[in-house]
Amino acid sequence: MLNNFLSFFSENNELLLVLFYGFAPISEVRGAAAYAFAVGSPELMVLGALANIAVAPVLIVFWNLLNFELIGRKIMGHRLEKRKEQLVGKYKKYGVFGLAFFIGIPLPITGVYSGVLVAKILGIENKQILIGSVLGVLMSSTIMFLLLSGFFSFF
Repeated sequence: MLNNFLSFFSENNELLLVLFYGFAPISEVRGAAAYAFAVGSPELMVLGALANIAVAPVLIVFWNLLNFELIGRKIMGHRLEKRKEQLVGKYKKYGVFGLAFFIGIPLPITGVYSGVLVAKILGIENKQILIGSVLGVLMSSTIMFLLLSGFFSFF
């Protein structure tokens, strides 16, 4: 049984790397997409996106256990509360789509990890965080697919 387990991992290292890149905090779905195209298997992007989507519930549970908002208040004090009030007003204006847009734009410091962190600090409901995360990952995956497949090469 151990031999079967080890042979699966040795034969499917591309699959595992895409899952790892999709779940990792720095690369997320962007790194998984780049790797999938680099190895010539763009269809592996789907697994990277699923791994990146799976990050959101894990982070929500982790940050609920950690009580991240309380830690932030102790570190930043009243500055956090003032900034939080400003951002909550913007969130109410744009809603879940604002969170999805923040997560979905493939730029540094955006993605599921930072999106869930900001959403938890703002006190957004877990259901809305999950919806925004899924929409954001789908948006980011689509953008990365179009970029890497050469869709915009005619520009």
